[in-house]
Amino acid sequence: MKKLFFYILVLTIGGILSFLSFWYTLRLNVKGEVIKTPSVISKPVDEAVKILKKNDLYLTVNKTRKVYSDYIEKGNIAIQIPEPGRLIKKGRKIEVFISKGSRRGNVPDVEGLTIEEASKKINIHGLKVSRIASVYSDKPEGIVIAQSPESGVSGVFNDKVKLLVSKGKKPEYFKVPDLRYKPLTEVEKILKKEHIQYVVKTFANQIRDKRILFVKEQFPLPGYILPSDKILTLKVVMRENL
Repeated sequence: MKKLFFYILVLTIGGILSFLSFWYTLRLNVKGEVIKTPSVISKPVDEAVKILKKNDLYLTVNKTRKVYSDYIEKGNIAIQIPEPGRLIKKGRKIEVFISKGSRRGNVPDVEGLTIEEASKKINIHGLKVSRIASVYSDKPEGIVIAQSPESGVSGVFNDKVKLLVSKGKKPEYFKVPDLRYKPLTEVEKILKKEHIQYVVKTFANQIRDKRILFVKEQFPLPGYILPSDKILTLKVVMRENL
């Protein structure tokens, strides 16, 4: 019995709601034909006027207030009241608010700047750097070589700009040769020919005349794979100290 009573109650309430909805719609139709409000959001004003006129509606622009929008072009309609899809009678006025465009303005051009300079310029425009990726390039290390969004874009999603930064030229790699016990003058010729950077260090109280110096130690050791932007260290002594 309880279940039967529950079902009867649900059906009764549903019937009452359906009747009230029908009565409300009928009442509106008696007083004037009811239509759904068409959308004029993002439309220019002259185009919106035509759309509303086809539906026997009229447009009124709120001239005392404009709104910022990251998605609606400046000068187009950003807000409408009543909103799209609402049931209204024909002959009504639709109030609209015009977009002032993005509050942030356009994304600045930061290509060719250092990371610090680019970040500062982006922040001035009300934006922030979201991610920095680095790649090898012909540009000096630390210079911005690309950005997303590109400069001139407005209405940036989440206020974020991504940067691609140069790591400088890609280094070449070479296998460190065995230079131990060879004359320094000979070693230097080998390294210069291979474009390998190096630094020479002598032990205490040793004569620095290259003609009588020999390599006693080297770092890294022979066989090590060394990037061309790293420096090979040579420790040299006179022959009798080998």
